[in-house]
Amino acid sequence: MNEEQPLAYHLAVRSAFRTYKRGDMITDPATVQAVLGSEDAVHVVKVAAPDPAPTPVVAPATNKAAVGPAPAQEAQPFVSHPETVVHTAPEQKA
Repeated sequence: MNEEQPLAYHLAVRSAFRTYKRGDMITDPATVQAVLGSEDAVHVVKVAAPDPAPTPVVAPATNKAAVGPAPAQEAQPFVSHPETVVHTAPEQKA
């Protein structure tokens, strides 16, 4: 099986050429190779390609069932220096 491997880089267009404008990304492997092998290579820079299939992040399971909003916590003082204590005002209920 001769499966084509994705490139580790893409091309970012830094100055307009052909039908490309500044900021375009060239991701097709055949087009990347064709541009790099031509006089148009001066118009692009290589940039790292994103991972083809990022691994999804799954939150760990918990034994606690979500039963509504978390209980309100009393405001704690903010201590910036041991000698200075700034108290936060309690929240006003409407």
